[in-house]
Amino acid sequence: MATRWTMEEETGLVVQELFDRQLGAITPIRKIVSCPDFRPNKKSTKKKDDESFDATLIAAKIEELSDLIDKSFIQSHVDVLVEKAKGASPDQIIAAFSQTVDGLCKPSELDSMSTLQVATAMALYAYKKSPELSPALRQAMTHFLNTDLRGWIEKQGGWMSWALRNAD
Repeated sequence: MATRWTMEEETGLVVQELFDRQLGAITPIRKIVSCPDFRPNKKSTKKKDDESFDATLIAAKIEELSDLIDKSFIQSHVDVLVEKAKGASPDQIIAAFSQTVDGLCKPSELDSMSTLQVATAMALYAYKKSPELSPALRQAMTHFLNTDLRGWIEKQGGWMSWALRNAD
């Protein structure tokens, strides 16, 4: 039987994997422990509601999406975010991250997929500039996804459904 996680738990696993990928720490053993029904290189014949959860696949799809963004579009905003984050409390970093993404995306002008793209690119670029901020950036991104994009993720059928629909 598949292990079921809440949307918040799935998002936490995806963000963890996304940041771990930046270190080259793609760890199949951890993936299998975290996702006991993961079956590499096999198409699932299960019903949609019973799909296995694969944080590695989802993180790879989100990373591919963020790689498409022009870094010059976010560079100055990331620089400001990193400066605000140094010495700030976790709550202040969460607020600064959300405000920065919201300011860049102007939610009424960009769709949720574009917002995911910008949020991911910002978090990963900020991480590369200041790796010491990793825990705070992970927390900020997880919070942003669980609050600002949760409804969109649910409308996609969850993370796995989104990733499978966006598979090559």
